Amino acid sequence: ETRSPFEQAAANIGLQHQTDVVLIEANLDDMTGEEVGHAVQSLFESGALDVWTTPIQMKKSRPAVILSAIARERDLESVSASFFKHSSTLGIRVRKLERLIADRESVEVETEYGTVRVKLRIVGEDITRATPEYDDCARIASNLGLPLSTVMEAANRAATEYRGNVGNPS
Repeated sequence: ETRSPFEQAAANIGLQHQTDVVLIEANLDDMTGEEVGHAVQSLFESGALDVWTTPIQMKKSRPAVILSAIARERDLESVSASFFKHSSTLGIRVRKLERLIADRESVEVETEYGTVRVKLRIVGEDITRATPEYDDCARIASNLGLPLSTVMEAANRAATEYRGNVGNPS
């Protein structure tokens, strides 16, 4: 069995090779920032895995954005429908993608301020990054009247300790 360069790289690094995703894009030059923001949220709700905008300049020097979404092939219909329902586009571009992605896991860690979920990035057998969930930290900071940075720092310390306890380097 011959592996593609993508499959080989994923195997060598300890990542997953994903082939069931598409990139869907449209150029938009006639929507307000609020409308674009709503379209972004709607694309997430329709099943997009990731959504972003990129500033561009179109004909006649008009400022515009590219609205981009990555979705699983099985969600192509619902995400495409969301582009047409929630944006002004007359057409979309769709490209099949291959991605190399790390495994991820969510764990809860205890801080002096409360429990925070932490997203772990796992490459091969190693936890290579631990990122506190913003929403948890923001909620705790708001509830306790603390700066967000104080709670984030506590969550990062707890995440580092968690990583050390499972035998991975910080």
